[in-house]
Amino acid sequence: MPMVNFPPTFQHPLIASSYTLLATLNNSCKSQPLLVYFEPCVETSPYAKIRPYIYRLDVTRVSLLTGLHYQLNRDTLIRIRIESLTSTALSVSLKQHLNIVSEHTETIVVASVTGHDEILELRIPDTIELPTVTDSRRFGITYKLHVSTKRRYGPIFIARKLFEVPITVGTLPHGTGVPTDLLSYSDDAVALNMTTRAKPKLSKSSSRRNSLDHDTLPVYDEFRPPGYSPRASFVVSSFPTIYHESYHVQ
Repeated sequence: MPMVNFPPTFQHPLIASSYTLLATLNNSCKSQPLLVYFEPCVETSPYAKIRPYIYRLDVTRVSLLTGLHYQLNRDTLIRIRIESLTSTALSVSLKQHLNIVSEHTETIVVASVTGHDEILELRIPDTIELPTVTDSRRFGITYKLHVSTKRRYGPIFIARKLFEVPITVGTLPHGTGVPTDLLSYSDDAVALNMTTRAKPKLSKSSSRRNSLDHDTLPVYDEFRPPGYSPRASFVVSSFPTIYHESYHVQ
């Protein structure tokens, strides 16, 4: 795969992003399309160490001990500490905000917890499969942590919103930056580039080029890359025999 941040695998009634791999050998042995899950490189945090987030209001102090940055499918808990002189129940919810072409918006509560404990733990569910997406022209995905309190005044409870803060959900480990040569698929240089810098290509093989018993196919001529289109196209193989390959890219 080239150094391009393609959109993540995503399914929605209004928009979808999917990838399939189709292989054909000598136009006689054709594989079934294989769905490929793609996860882009999204920076989680520029810092390797966790930096807590602290909110203060009157006699209430709320600390997000695990900070504002979380790695997808790696970090599973958001730990919150509450310090208050009054009888206060803390309500915390993690919300996913989806924006499609600036015309359709959705907000989903993906996790929530309420309690009087000094430290609350909000578990990030495994169903979250999408990182924070902000560089797409078609859709955007952001996360926010909503924190409110419920205070008792006599026989009744009054809810009060304390704060709402953006949460970053990345795919790279904490302290790991995005490669400097990584390009966004929405970049014009990628859309207009038909070379192997912006399109998938075959990997070079360390085995003998005239043998079919190696793990990877030989690389195409760098000056004559294959064509890529929604339909399968045939190109002359690098094998010395008459084998052909076709690639189906969606």
